[in-house]
Amino acid sequence: MGEDDLLLILCHRRPNGILGCSFKAEVGSHRSRYVYEENNGLFINQDNLHLLKGKKVVCVACDSAAFGRKALKAGVSAFVGFNKINFDISCEGRKPNLNVAPKVKFILRNALYWAITYAKSNNLNFEELSLLLKVYLNRHADIIYNEGKNRADKKGREYMTLKKAKSGKYYVNAAERILEISDGIEVLGNK
Repeated sequence: MGEDDLLLILCHRRPNGILGCSFKAEVGSHRSRYVYEENNGLFINQDNLHLLKGKKVVCVACDSAAFGRKALKAGVSAFVGFNKINFDISCEGRKPNLNVAPKVKFILRNALYWAITYAKSNNLNFEELSLLLKVYLNRHADIIYNEGKNRADKKGREYMTLKKAKSGKYYVNAAERILEISDGIEVLGNK
């Protein structure tokens, strides 16, 4: 891997680094094959941060922007991180809606794929990459919110009561999570 290579890290962050994971081939479902736990250790921490020196990193993990500041001091050339990634309101202590998290994850995954592919093929910098991500995420938050509005309108509910309408809560929650992720994107280093 050359010094200008792009690294994409999709994982969970802890205050002292990025968590590692284990892959369990014998487990049936895709979701349960990847296990992120404290006992798997840290994939990246202060002791091995030097391995990222000269690299361009996109790190999709909660509060990875804070980790990016440490990475810059260790020699990372550019870093795209996130301040907050809540896939559902359950992170705020409320009862989760089982449909919200998969929808938000699907949109974030598509946004990352599209923006990174486009940025790489058009030789865009990290600032432009982050703008593409924000545009994609904001656009899809609007689409989801409008889907909810249209459903509420078809059922004879007023637009202003969308947040209260049982069928509209899913759409509002998903759109709010996507906007929260978009707002938290940070570009650090050589943009």
